Amino acid sequence: MPSTKQFAEFITELLAPLGTIRVKKMFGEYGFYINDRFSGVICNDKLFFKNPKNPTEIQPYPGATKNYYVQPELLDEPDKVLQLARECMKTC
Repeated sequence: MPSTKQFAEFITELLAPLGTIRVKKMFGEYGFYINDRFSGVICNDKLFFKNPKNPTEIQPYPGATKNYYVQPELLDEPDKVLQLARECMKTC
């Protein structure tokens, strides 16, 4: 099931304290940028970071050429999501 525009907007608002957040529709899902750096994808209404520390590594969609990292339970804990995004920003 494709991600909803509402979920992409929710992620944009959630990550806003980090700077300029841009979400771009791609391949039927969304890619997101933090301060103009590609940082991850939104697939099936789940947030996947490009390269943070210690989460679970999975493919966000069938046929993905790179693995991303996700911790969906963190969406209920905005401070932890921001911390994970900051870690991603160091390596993206």
